[in-house]
Parts: sequence; structure tokens; C-alpha cells
Amino acid sequence: MSLQLVGVDLETGGLNGYETLPSGERVHGAAYYPILEMAFVVCDENLNKEFSFSVGIWNESFLERMDPWALEAHTKSGLIDQLRNQSGEHLGVFSDVEDAELFAIETLMHFGVSIYDRKAKTGAVMFGNSIGFDVSYIDAQMPSLKGFFHYRTIDVSSIDLLRQTAWAGLGLPKSEKQYAHTAMSDIQETLGELVGYTLHLERPAANVLMSRDNPNGWKLEELLPKVAKEIAVKTERIKGDESGRSLSIQKNNTEIETFLYKAARKQFDTLRLLDEVGPDQGPEGEARI
Repeated sequence: MSLQLVGVDLETGGLNGYETLPSGERVHGAAYYPILEMAFVVCDENLNKEFSFSVGIWNESFLERMDPWALEAHTKSGLIDQLRNQSGEHLGVFSDVEDAELFAIETLMHFGVSIYDRKAKTGAVMFGNSIGFDVSYIDAQMPSLKGFFHYRTIDVSSIDLLRQTAWAGLGLPKSEKQYAHTAMSDIQETLGELVGYTLHLERPAANVLMSRDNPNGWKLEELLPKVAKEIAVKTERIKGDESGRSLSIQKNNTEIETFLYKAARKQFDTLRLLDEVGPDQGPEGEARI
């Protein structure tokens, strides 16, 4: 058994920070506002999706404990009507948090997800966008479900921020999001985002030269003259342009060609020295030096 990555997303009746209610009461959103919907996407440790399900929670008393923005958003999305009428794609809709929590745990276990085992380092690990928000609600209202997972989580939104800043040079793909404000659609988007980052990072290094690790690469003595010839073609195409900028580029290209041919001659001299040691056994053979 290994780690099981479980995408989690919640739709709630408000935010998770401390807030002052109109009555003047000071509350923490994660403990005060209701959890309306939970979606789970279970993957193996390589992010291959295995199954998904969502759970709804609805009680008319929730209307008294919902932030106005959340009430409007979930009314427009149709989520509240789905919960009331049990007309959505939820595997179950419950009237209290405890029953929904137990159902979620039993469903995860039914499909082979195991509680995280710290000694064996196996079991369930949560991932999601701004997953700390979801964890705060689960921790406040569903402690048994919180204890089912590793205390460490994978916050996909952190990767997106690094994509825009310190990791900008990696060229990680930007994820397009719909912001549908339904738990299942949001976590499916998050999984797609995480898979996109992973596939990008798994691409083989773009090695150019032939080596033991890249046997289909270029031989340096073949690559250098090829690049010089391609530059010569580019230079030929702009020879009719007599502008100062074009003439400077032509001069630069000619000098680059000269350097490349000089480098090629140096490489041929290196090959001659290696041939004195012994025959070339190819990229996967024994190195001569």
C-alpha cells in the first residue's frame, strides 16, 4: 500500500476567518458557517483518478447562518435547490454534519482509501486549491474526517503562485478556471491543474548532444556545421536589406558562422585525440577517457 492522493473541495456558507456578526457576536467562520457540499476525487500516488463522489448537507436552519454573499452565490448556482430537493449528483444528502462526516469516511474506506498511517507512511493525503480553507472547516466541524488524512496537505494554489514568481522560468502551464462554485467542478479543475503541472515537470530534459543518457542526440561535429549553415541561410534572406540594422545583423551572423566552424575544427581535433586512445564504442559503450 502507498499514499493515496485525495482531492477535496468544500462549498460553505461563508469564509473561515474571524468575523463580527450584525448582533456583535465574534465568531470563527469555519466553526460558525455551515458546510453545504463536499467533493472528493481519489487518485493513486501518480494522480491517476480512481473514483469521485460528492456529499451534500442541508438544513433550513442554515439560512440563518449564511453570509449574504454565499447565500446569493449558492442560490444562483442552483446548489441550494439541489440540496433541498436532493436533485443533484450527490451520493447522499444529509441534514446534519455528523451523518455526512460518517458517510464520507465510510465511502472512502469502501473504495479502498485507508486512514493515514504515520508509521507506515501510507494512506490518505489531501490536495486542493487553497486547501487550508477546506481543512479549517473539516477540522472545526468534522474532526474524525480531519483525522483520517495526513496532517500535511498539497496546496495546488501555492504551485500557481510559484509559477507566476520564483518558478516563472520553468514555463509551467496556466490553468483556465470556470469558478462554477460547485465542489465537484472545482476539485476536478484542481486535479487537471495539478496533472498539467506534473506532466510539464515530467518531460525529459531537452538534451541536445549525444550521450549515454541521450543516445539519439546530435554529435557535436555534426551539429556545429549544421547550425552554421542554417545561420548562413538566414543571412542570405536579408542580404537585400541595406539598412544599418540589417547590415549589423549580417555582420554578426557571419562572425557567429566563423566561430561555429572554428569550434567544429576543435571538435574534430578532439576526435583525433580520442581515436589515438581507441575506437569509438558509441554513446552506450565504454568511455575512452
